[in-house]
Amino acid sequence: AEPWSLILLILAVASMVFGNLAALVQGSVRRLVAYSAVAHAGYILLGLAYLSYGPRSTEAILYYVVTYGLTTVGAFAVVDVVERATGSDRMEAFLGLHKRNPIVAFVLLILFLSLAGIPPLVGFWAKFNLFAAVLQVSRGVVPFAIVAVAVAFSAVSLYYYLQVLKRA
Repeated sequence: AEPWSLILLILAVASMVFGNLAALVQGSVRRLVAYSAVAHAGYILLGLAYLSYGPRSTEAILYYVVTYGLTTVGAFAVVDVVERATGSDRMEAFLGLHKRNPIVAFVLLILFLSLAGIPPLVGFWAKFNLFAAVLQVSRGVVPFAIVAVAVAFSAVSLYYYLQVLKRA
């Protein structure tokens, strides 16, 4: 592997670990989404590390950037709506959202499940394509191990997204 590729892999893993662990302990949903975006940047860096090995990774990265960019903007918009209505972006502000504003609660459900990568939502396909591209363009233990780490931290992200959804 080229030296820049190794640097990108290290940054990717660090970003996934730091972003997800930091999001896990947040009481502010706005910060949770922001730290989640740091983790998603790690997934993108994973694709960039294998970019020179094939065109499939380029397509997967672009798809990931567009889908997660739009989904994250939508998540921030929902947090803003809740904050304007309650005066807070804390987890407690989302309690009973499904009764106060069922449409916003449903949008939050779709956005957060997509960010977590739950099928059949667009976030699942973005992660699937990105991980498949990495495994297709490079064989061996390292790509498999890094994709396994990414999948494991996707499960961590599902946990903290569900904490917000449980309250909503």
